[in-house]
Amino acid sequence: MPTMKALRYHKDGLKIDDVPIPTPDPKDVLVKVHAAAITADELTWPPTLERETPIPGHDVAGTIASLGSEAEGHFKEGDKVFGVTCFTRDGGAAEYMVANYREIAHMPQMSFEAAAAIPLSALWVYQALMDHVHARSGQKVLITGAGGGVGVMAVQLARSAQLLVSATCSADKIELVKSLGALQVFDYNKTTIDYLSHDYDLVIDCVGGDILTSSFKLLKGGGQLISVARPPTLDEKASRPDVDASWFIVDPDGEELALVAEMCDQGEIKPVLQQVLPLEDGAKAFEMLASGHTKGKIVLKVV
Repeated sequence: MPTMKALRYHKDGLKIDDVPIPTPDPKDVLVKVHAAAITADELTWPPTLERETPIPGHDVAGTIASLGSEAEGHFKEGDKVFGVTCFTRDGGAAEYMVANYREIAHMPQMSFEAAAAIPLSALWVYQALMDHVHARSGQKVLITGAGGGVGVMAVQLARSAQLLVSATCSADKIELVKSLGALQVFDYNKTTIDYLSHDYDLVIDCVGGDILTSSFKLLKGGGQLISVARPPTLDEKASRPDVDASWFIVDPDGEELALVAEMCDQGEIKPVLQQVLPLEDGAKAFEMLASGHTKGKIVLKVV
C-alpha cells in the first residue's frame, strides 16, 4: 500500500509518521498538498480529539491528484485548489489529503504557501459579515485581536464591505493593521477596551476571555457582537439584552471560497504570513502560535 509522510498528534506530542495515502470517496478529491496552515487551538477541538492520531492543518493548498466519481466535472487532475476542510477528518499537514469537492475552490493567483494562509480565516469572516450579522456599508466595527490569523482577514474584508474599521492589537502590529485598512488602531497594552467608543454597530471578537466580556459595553443599542474565540455566556448576554451576540463554526463552502479567491485576484484581500516552515517543524510551528504574538498565519510547506 502506498504511504506518505504526515504530521500526526500523539499523546506525547506531534510526530512525522509514514501512513497510508487516503482513498477518496465518490464526492471527494485527493489533493497533493503543497502547503497547509495551522490554527493555534485546533489540537484541542473536540473533532480532533475524537480521532486517535489526528493530522492537523485544515487550511490547505495543493493540486488535485485524483477524483471520486461524483467530483468529476467540477475539477480535474492537476487543478490548483485551496480550501478549509471538514474538521471531523484529517487535515492537510501531510503529503496527501482527501476533501469533499464542495469544500475547495480554484486557487487565486499566488503561491501555494500564500494561498494556504487564506481559507479558514477569510471564510469565517466572510460568513460572519455576510451570513450572520449582514453588515451594511458605513457601519462602525471594532475588531479585537486584529493582528492575528483571523484578525488580519477581518480588517480587510470589513474594509472591502465599506465598514468603518477600528481595531485593537499589540504595538508591533499597529502599522500592519493600518496598512490593511483600519482607520483607527489601538494598542491594547496602552488603551484598555473600557475607554474605547461606546457606539459601535459591530464587534468582531478574535480574542475571547475578558476582552469579549468588556466588548459588550462598546456596542450601541441594537448592535451585534460575533466571536471566533468562544460562545458568549448567558451572563454576558444578559448584561446587554439590547444587543445580539453569537459565535459559530465556519462552514467549509467552496462556492463562498471561490468569491474569496476572486477578491484576492482583484487585490481586495491578501494573505499575511508570519513564517513558512517545513512540515518536519510542525511542533515548532504550534509552539510559535501558542505564544500569541504571531502576525497572521504560520504555514507548513509540504512540497
